[in-house]
Amino acid sequence: MNTVYAEVFLSKPGTNVTLTNPQWSNGNKTCTVSYTGLDNSTEYTLQVTGAGFCDVAGNWMVGDGIYTFTTAVAPTDEIPYPGW
Repeated sequence: MNTVYAEVFLSKPGTNVTLTNPQWSNGNKTCTVSYTGLDNSTEYTLQVTGAGFCDVAGNWMVGDGIYTFTTAVAPTDEIPYPGW
């Protein structure tokens, strides 16, 4: 089984959260750490510390994984009317 010894951080300007309780799925190919409370229109950075993941063959992740993403604009209740 895959193992996790990494720390996974989610950050935005002024905030840094450690994500915990990883869950494996997809035949131990996908590791998910849940988090709720993302702000709209905000850039986040996800960092997985190096040597934190080991696959079933015993291969350890090399280096840190750093990923950025931006959340979507807040939904609106307005429905556009053709011709407005």
